[in-house]
Amino acid sequence: MSHGMENQEMHGCTRKFSGYWAGFASIVSGLWYLPSAMACSLELIDLGFSVDHRGSIPIAVATYRAIESGQIAPLPEELTAKRASLERVRQKAIAHTYMMTYRYQRMDDSRNGRLPVTVLLTQSGAWMRFNPSDAVAAYHTEPAQAGEAVLLLPDMVYAALLSREMNLQTALSLGLVRVYDTEQRERLIASFSDLFGNPSVSTSVSTNVNNQLSG
Repeated sequence: MSHGMENQEMHGCTRKFSGYWAGFASIVSGLWYLPSAMACSLELIDLGFSVDHRGSIPIAVATYRAIESGQIAPLPEELTAKRASLERVRQKAIAHTYMMTYRYQRMDDSRNGRLPVTVLLTQSGAWMRFNPSDAVAAYHTEPAQAGEAVLLLPDMVYAALLSREMNLQTALSLGLVRVYDTEQRERLIASFSDLFGNPSVSTSVSTNVNNQLSG
């Protein structure tokens, strides 16, 4: 796929839609039946963990430990099933960016005090951006620039946060969410939490968890 086509698809992922959280399930269901030519591309070259960022390895280790302890479910081992699992996360991610773009454009208070959040989903290598100042959210964007603040988490943990099967504080305590290249870690985490309908993260996150985020 050419770079120009990828850009067209990326911009297509930022279209408005006419609902918010109440319409999430129906939007995801609708995206499932979109022809593949209409959907944003999903990079599945490495179906284990992307190495697009130095934090990918610590995330992979934390994910292995969480799977071993039964905290999260692993991706299927069979290739087709693994692709299908990541494809479902991709559809949820696109729907999420639709919702956040709608929210940014319709709710002035959603921009107050919130930082832009650049996210790397470490299992697929997909980048996402949520920018309340520009009132736009997008999936499959350009990678972060050198020195740009980045938040990393596995695709399956992102999906679990969306479905409320896991809360952010648990993900932080397990080392499944990590922040790099920012001195405003707490504000960035609060901004990320707000993407899931949570106004803030509890201030009871321990000091050792905060240290883990930069590890």
